[in-house]
Amino acid sequence: MEEKQVYVSFENEEYKLNKAELLQCKIALINLQKHLTRLSAIRSTKKRLIAQLSQQVSSVELIVSNIDDKMPDKTIPKHIQKKVHHVHKKEKIEKPIKEKVEKVVYEEETDLSRLDKELLELHSKIKSLTS
Repeated sequence: MEEKQVYVSFENEEYKLNKAELLQCKIALINLQKHLTRLSAIRSTKKRLIAQLSQQVSSVELIVSNIDDKMPDKTIPKHIQKKVHHVHKKEKIEKPIKEKVEKVVYEEETDLSRLDKELLELHSKIKSLTS
């Protein structure tokens, strides 16, 4: 199939107006992209905070269970209770890995700075067209 090209001529003022509108649309798209990047950063922060909350809740549960284990039982004599408490081992709680979360947040921040630079370029192009 053969391609045919059609050339359209606009007056200078109409061309500038259309070009400015096109750049305004690009600005709107970049602002949407920035907004989505911010939402993604908020989502990753939410996941990190939920992981920290889960860790703290499990830590509290462990502490409460340790306290319950150390509480004396009325039916067991004291000299036997001491032996029972030494048998229990303390459980370790793993801390969530923070490096991955920090890396994701850093990448999202650099993405925002790239979008800001692109916005400044588009604004300068619009100013040059309208002046």
